[in-house]
This record gives sequence, structure tokens and C-alpha cells, in this order.
Amino acid sequence: MKKKTPSRRSAVPKRSRFSLTLARGARLWAVLWVASLIFTQALLSSASNLLFCFVSLLPVASLIYLLISKAAIKLLVPESKVEIEKNQPLNYEMQLINESILPYPFVDAVMRLPTAHSVRTVDKCVHISMPPSTVYNVKNNATFKFRGTYTVGVSCLYVYDLFRIFKLRIDVNSFSTVSVLPRKLPLAEPQAEASADSSRRTKHSPASPERLEVADIREYRDGDTLKSVHWKLSSKTDELIVRDYNAGVSDTSLILCDMSKHFPNVAPVGEFVSPYAAEEAELAFEKKHARLLEKAASAKNPLKAAELKRQAAALAAKKPSVPTPDVNALAREEHYADMNEYCADGVVEMTVALTLRELRRGRAVTLAWFDERAEIGAYSFLLRSESDFDMIFRLFATAPLAAPERSLDRLASMLGDSEVSKLIFVLPAINDNLVSALCGAATLCSAYDGEGAEAVLFSAEERYAAQSERRAYLSACAARLAEAGVSLTDGKTMLLNETGGKSNE
Repeated sequence: MKKKTPSRRSAVPKRSRFSLTLARGARLWAVLWVASLIFTQALLSSASNLLFCFVSLLPVASLIYLLISKAAIKLLVPESKVEIEKNQPLNYEMQLINESILPYPFVDAVMRLPTAHSVRTVDKCVHISMPPSTVYNVKNNATFKFRGTYTVGVSCLYVYDLFRIFKLRIDVNSFSTVSVLPRKLPLAEPQAEASADSSRRTKHSPASPERLEVADIREYRDGDTLKSVHWKLSSKTDELIVRDYNAGVSDTSLILCDMSKHFPNVAPVGEFVSPYAAEEAELAFEKKHARLLEKAASAKNPLKAAELKRQAAALAAKKPSVPTPDVNALAREEHYADMNEYCADGVVEMTVALTLRELRRGRAVTLAWFDERAEIGAYSFLLRSESDFDMIFRLFATAPLAAPERSLDRLASMLGDSEVSKLIFVLPAINDNLVSALCGAATLCSAYDGEGAEAVLFSAEERYAAQSERRAYLSACAARLAEAGVSLTDGKTMLLNETGGKSNE
């Protein structure tokens, strides 16, 4: 058994409709066949006839050789599902087996592997040489920076014959699903607020005889007490039906999580202006202008000094204007490649922390987000305890990015009028349109106890180009939201305080 780390990589071959296609060596074989034909007709000898027969039968032998490889080469992926926490290293391996006595020195494996920064997985072509009866352990490791669901494995193998006349595609489609879960980070809350909440909020246990009104009727689940069984309805069906009671929670928080794409994957053409490049250009201009004035002051010839002053004045008139900074522009072009994943990762961790905070305060929590895996395109769950949240944690933690048009105001309108005491929006970005949408969405839900709505922003300030201008813009957004009864807070700062200043960067 041999071990191999995939290192020789090239572009992924273009996928053809046919599994068997001609390779580059087919052209050389065609030239060789024509040459052997001419050589045979010219000499009319047994040696030339033998050469022509060999060249003519070479494709047949190559086809038989490749058909044997289809049954001889196998791939094994040990685990079909892997679950790890974010930033935890993952070691994965795949076994490529050649069970025949024939060598296959030209094998291209199209593997789905993590990118350099483990933001997503992409298909890469790895060249492998397989001697007879060989088992290769193809090993690699990665550390995923962002939560989500990733697929790692092999989609297909391309096997070439010894003369590279034909190329045979063997579809494998053997993948491991890697579920990367976010961290559960607590949020500190003031002691005064916590004690005030506990004094005015009560929560009855669902198993308590002090029942409130029946909230729903559903099928029996593990953990339900027999006292909750609706025996009359159960006798009419083949399954147990139970009454679902209100748990006696006096107030509910509605948390809307925004995981939509707010940023392009590449920097906008003609719009991206690096703040560092602008500073360098302005500094170069000032140096050139100061150098002309210095030469004019030191010039002994009055005419030359006057000419230098004229040039300095003309240069000052052509001073390049610094463009107005875009508060949503990122500092570096490479940030655009993973900005959506970076912000969605922070939004999910922020939502987890807020949900746990509200549950520990004795509230019920309705958690909603857009998700393409749901039949209606969104999920909404009513959570009354941390155990309820644990049941949906993996589903929420691995939610994919949503389309840009899936905004929070649409999600709030799908939920309809909800009697909640607190409305929480968790955002990865903010702009004028989103501020207007949040102000409108806040009116869809009635607020009790004067708590109103809260917008928690995962600011990612270190990735923006014009940071001072962006802080001023956020202040203006906060003022507009405050007029509609929505408070704007920086959620990432709250998370950083809890993690000792550590982030994904």
C-alpha cells in the first residue's frame, strides 16, 4: 500500500457527452498509420506488412486495455458524512485501487477539494500513476474557516491507454459531506437587566398541571407525556395525537436572520478604488509639486525660476481629485472572493448567540430564515427551550447563502402579523434600501413592553475601505432606524468581546 498526497494538478478536462473519446495521441497514431501504409506499399516486404498490422491493431488493443480498467480501478471513500466545528482541522483520505495486473500510468482524478482558504470546494484534476495491484491512499487536510456544508470527493476518473490514443471516463461520484458547524458563543447581558427580566417573566413547565390554553394538536413525539394524549382523536387514527399547550411564556422574541448575498464575488470593474492607491497617488503629487517649488526657489536665473513657478501652478491646477469614497467598497479586491461567506458565517454565530440569550431570559423565540432546502423557501421554528434549539441547530448552522432578493422585509411579510415583544433583525450589511425595508418591516409586528425592534449588524469593519466614512454612515442609518423604533447595534463587537478579540481573520 502506498501513500500519495495530490500535488500535480492541472485544469479539469472538459466533460464530454461520451465516456470514450480520442486523446492527443490519436493524431500521432494517424500519422504513424499513414506512414506505415506508405512504407508497406513501397517495400512490399513481410517486415513492412508486420509493422502495418501492428499499427492497425494498436487501437483495438488500447480499447481492450481501457475496458479492463473500468472494472479494475475502484475508489473508496471511508466516511459519507463528517461533522466538525469551524476552524477544526479535517483530515480526509480516499483509496484508489488497481485490482488488475496491468499498469495504468496515466490516470487523471477529478477531485472536489477545498480552495486555498477553504471558502468553498472546487473541482481539481490530479495526475496519478498506478502500477499493478496497487492501493493509493490519497490524503489531504483542510481547515474550514466558515460554517456550511461542503462536499469532498471524486467525481470521475480519466484513464488513458499506454499510447494515449483513447481517453475513458469512469464516473465515480463518490463524495463525503462535511458539515461545518459554527461556534455557540454566549453574549454577556447586564445583571440589572437580567434580574429585572426574571422578576417580571414566568415560565411554566409543559409537564406542569397548571396548563394554559391548547396551542396545537399534533402527532406524538418521543418525550411527550401520556397526559397530553388526545385519546378521542387517537382512537380514530392509527397514531397517537397529543395536545400541544402554551408553555406559559409571557413574551416572545422574533429573530429574522439575513443570509442573502450582498456583495459580488469579484470587485466591480471600474468602481474599485483602493484607499492605499489613492493615498500613494496624492503623496506622489505633493512630492512633485514641492520639488518644482524647491527648484524655483534655488534657481539663480530669474527666467528659469519663473518658468518653474509657472509649471508648479499648472500642476496644482491639475491636481487629481480624490473620488468620493464608497462606504460599501471593500479595502482589497481579494475580500470580494469570500465576503458573502464571511458575513453569513458571522451572522449565523450572532443569531445563535442571540437565540440562546433570549431563551435563557425565559422568552420563547421564533427563528426564521430563507432556505432553499425548505419547500416554501424559508424555515420558521418556535423555540421554547435550549433543547428545542438543539434540535434545529444543525439545520440552521448549515443553511446555504440566499439569493440577493431574499430580503428581511419579505421574510417578515411571509410571517404575517405576529404578537411578539421583541423583533430582532440580524444583518450582514446595511444600505439605504435595507434601512427603508427594516423601518417598514418593524411595523408588521406589534411590540409589547416598549422593547420594540433591534437590528444587529455584523459590521466586518476591518474589511471596508473607507472605515471613517462608513462609521459616519452607520451613525446616520442608526438615526433613521431610531425614528422608526429600531435600534442598531454592532453584533461583531459583542462577539469579539466574548471571544477575547478573536475573529475569522
